[in-house]
Amino acid sequence: MPVSDDLLLALERHREDLEKHTRLAMTNSLALRNVLDKRINLRLARDLGIPCPRQFELESPRQIPEMIEALGLPVVLKPPGSRHDQQLPSFPFKVLYANDEEELRDYLDEYCQDHAFPLFQECATGVVHNLCCFATKGETVAAHEYQSLRKMRGNGVLRKVVEQAARKMLHALDWNGVAHIAFFVNPNSKKLLYMETNGRLWSSVEGSVHAGWDFPWWVYRYFRHGESPAPGRIRLGSRTCWHCGDLAALAIYLAGGEVPTTGTRPGRLKAILQYLSGFNPCIHSDVFRLRDPMPTLIDHWQLANQVAHALTHPRETCSRKLFSSPS
Repeated sequence: MPVSDDLLLALERHREDLEKHTRLAMTNSLALRNVLDKRINLRLARDLGIPCPRQFELESPRQIPEMIEALGLPVVLKPPGSRHDQQLPSFPFKVLYANDEEELRDYLDEYCQDHAFPLFQECATGVVHNLCCFATKGETVAAHEYQSLRKMRGNGVLRKVVEQAARKMLHALDWNGVAHIAFFVNPNSKKLLYMETNGRLWSSVEGSVHAGWDFPWWVYRYFRHGESPAPGRIRLGSRTCWHCGDLAALAIYLAGGEVPTTGTRPGRLKAILQYLSGFNPCIHSDVFRLRDPMPTLIDHWQLANQVAHALTHPRETCSRKLFSSPS
């Protein structure tokens, strides 16, 4: 049961041999390739009429002025997939923002020496809406949406379950199993732009389980026994919090980083109070369990080590992601 893109790639690479001995809780190879390669996936989304960010296929640095005119600034640079995907060019970053032509050329000089280019897109703004889905033979049998009310470097740490669906994409892929689909929604213009589909369990799956839909159990029953899920009612408005990530988001903000609560710019005291609000008894903890506190203790111990390393190695910290969410 893969929980990361790298595990999907490893299992897919050895699918034929592994399936002689066990069952893989993964969709078919063609559908999987169509989500692991973001270039193919975005083409499919456009063909289906799903709104996507404007994109530019760069073939030469001479086209940079044309690309800036087409996309505007900042230009977003994204790898076409995992750096461990042997079928795709590899890049050592998750996302970059080029705010002017000079910065864009610097990125190309640093990362595109072999003339393999990443994806170039317009900068989509708005709130990220995430759809958690389960499909059987392309038909969506369960889908709910969650919204990250506070976030930490792109990782949702406080979620509110809401409803929506993404049937078009899963039907076109003839999808089996879980899928996580993300959109940008601009709160002012209500403009919706498709981001990506992930063919695995998502890091915030505990929020879905707490709301009443046990996706990991459904995966097991479907791929082991062929049983399609029969979703019951889901608790709309259910909230969960990854406390360690929430603390990291607060630390980043207090150090001058991004705002943890979408659409706000709180003062230091208000930001601290927002963090403490995550301990409201009505909010479920992603990780902490009274009967098994060790995962939470390890989580915070690792965070403390990362902060200590950041303070003693500031230059190295600037070149890599400081905090990461659990798989």
